[in-house]
Amino acid sequence: MAENNSISTLLPELLRLFNNSLESFEKVNQAITSNNESVTINIQNNDGTNSRVTIPSFGFLKNSVDRLQTNIDTITNLNGQNSSIRLSDGTFRKLVLAKLPTEAKDLTSINSIESFNIKPNWFFEELINPLLYVSFDLTGQVPIDTERAIIQRFILNTNTQAKVNFFNNTYNGRADISYDDFLQQIVERNISYVLDEAVVDLPPRLKRYTGNFSVLRISDAVVTEVINGASVTSQRKQYKLNKIFYTDAEADFDDTVQLSVGDSLEVVNNPINTRYRVTKVDSSTNTIIVELVEGSQAIRIGADILKISSAIEDNVQVDVTVGFNERCVTFVKPIDPDSKIPSVNWSPGSGYYTNTLTTINAEGVEQSLAEYYQQSAIDFGAMLLSFADDKIPTTREGVTPNAPVLNDGDFSVKLINAQVSDSPAIIELTDLNNQKNTIEATLKELDGAISQSRTKIQTTNYQTEVERDADKNALQGLITERSSQAELYASVVKEIDAKAKDNSVSSISPKYRTRGFWAMPAEKSTPATGTQSIVKFKTRYRYLSSDGAANPVDQFTFKDGTGNTQGAFSNYNIVESTLRPRAKSSLTGVYQWVEINTDNAEAVNINQLDIPIRKGEQVEVQVKSISEAGWPSNPLESEWSNSVIVVFPADLSSDNATEAIINQNQQDLAKVALEQDLNEMGIQQHLSSSFTANESYFAHSSPVIASGFLSENQTPIDLFTKL
Repeated sequence: MAENNSISTLLPELLRLFNNSLESFEKVNQAITSNNESVTINIQNNDGTNSRVTIPSFGFLKNSVDRLQTNIDTITNLNGQNSSIRLSDGTFRKLVLAKLPTEAKDLTSINSIESFNIKPNWFFEELINPLLYVSFDLTGQVPIDTERAIIQRFILNTNTQAKVNFFNNTYNGRADISYDDFLQQIVERNISYVLDEAVVDLPPRLKRYTGNFSVLRISDAVVTEVINGASVTSQRKQYKLNKIFYTDAEADFDDTVQLSVGDSLEVVNNPINTRYRVTKVDSSTNTIIVELVEGSQAIRIGADILKISSAIEDNVQVDVTVGFNERCVTFVKPIDPDSKIPSVNWSPGSGYYTNTLTTINAEGVEQSLAEYYQQSAIDFGAMLLSFADDKIPTTREGVTPNAPVLNDGDFSVKLINAQVSDSPAIIELTDLNNQKNTIEATLKELDGAISQSRTKIQTTNYQTEVERDADKNALQGLITERSSQAELYASVVKEIDAKAKDNSVSSISPKYRTRGFWAMPAEKSTPATGTQSIVKFKTRYRYLSSDGAANPVDQFTFKDGTGNTQGAFSNYNIVESTLRPRAKSSLTGVYQWVEINTDNAEAVNINQLDIPIRKGEQVEVQVKSISEAGWPSNPLESEWSNSVIVVFPADLSSDNATEAIINQNQQDLAKVALEQDLNEMGIQQHLSSSFTANESYFAHSSPVIASGFLSENQTPIDLFTKL
């Protein structure tokens, strides 16, 4: 008994009781301030063993009460926000609240448009590749989860300069256009438009930050926190990661942003429903401490266990497609994401001229939409719109057109180069040739008169010398006149040669064509397309001899890859007429085929014939009609018409008269040159005394023949004097 109550035994017991009291006091204090669910007290027993006593935490109870109050407020929507319900186990579930269906809020402002953007659009998504569009920023005016909007894009038909000026002065570059005023103004100014109205999906929002983290180790860490002004030490889980950097989509490189306090991490799972918030980061050891925000998934060791949680972009914009050379005014109505009801009123309108919008191309150079469209865009929509404006029936809708009826009397042979053959150079050349022929006839008459005069002088027995001298004088006059005419003749011949060379008229010859018109055949129609117009004709023709016989068909042998093949070459030639012109109707805005006007000499009509022909030929002609149905790739054609034969008239000549004049003049030019050479040699003078009498030719008379004797003055004596 004494041993049990001794000092040696009481002091250890008092120390144990003191330690238990101190442990109990600290744990009770911790239970009041801690957020943990419970606090464990370690009690040392008499036999030296330890016992663990767990008591509830007053902080946990208070937090549970606060949590329940928050959940009640959330359920009743007292705070007006969507939030998460925290369950008793500490997990969170997001609560999606319903509200009464209401329309979206009206937009009170809209941005001006100065640039456009492009996005891939292959193949027919919006019929332009790349897609051209402009963006309207709705951030802050609509909920972030808005998915769709109604777009009204008025494409104005500014077909006069006055309307263009009105658009530039009233709408272009403005973003505050009243919807009602706009409609009233375009009606007052008679401005027509095309309304492009559509429900447009807003572009998807992206997460800016990305990055996965692997958990390498999980350990306990002592954390000191200040709660209600008091420092409280507690034990938390600490996670060692493979890295503490993640990627910013707007940066040029990966892993450029470091984890920091307040960042959120999601547990990778399917589905992802658990999120933690970072409360501490140790960059030297790549360790973090987190707290649960929502969900129930625990963090475990493994690869790519966590990922950075990034908020969705808060900018909201709507993309509106545009085209080339459009003057637009655009209005927007957002659609509420919950009720799916659009706003009551249209936004202010934004006016812009698409060709002046700009963008930055791949080379970093500013480029207008007009330049980009012309250089890089493929516009299938423009082609389809042109098809709609053309209103041309397809081959499937078409009917075979009627063939024309040809009449022999409607065609004749016409000289087509009369303007050349009647030119001043040709007329002058013809006049010179006529003058040359006249002079040539005069020379022949003079030569005959001179010959007769010489014969008369030599064969007449004159009574007196006076009579002889008179005839000699007359002869000399004829000789003088002939010399003058010969010089004039030579001058004209040389002038003709010079004119022909200077004006290049030697190749001018008359050209003839078979010409005429045929009546337009009756055009067929169907209920689906209406009248199907004939847009052109196809003509085939071949030449016949004067007796109507066709040329023999030429046979050819050629290799076709497998052997020799025979081919017969057709004598027919095929030509197509010009295309019938089209014009846009001022009433309907649709293109129509222009009426045929055969009275207009300036128009080349589709029903006219123009085929070359020459003397001695006949030409056989047939025509078929070509319908607009299927034009231009596969138009419907009629059968060949009846044939007509046009004969070259016998009273027309295709000979080249100018060429004949020039050829004859070349011969005359040689003759003139020869006569000049003979005159220089004295041949003409030598023959000047010759004459013919009684069918006998006398080269000379006795007065012009030397007798061989000399006079006293030592001059030769002619034979007549000597005799």
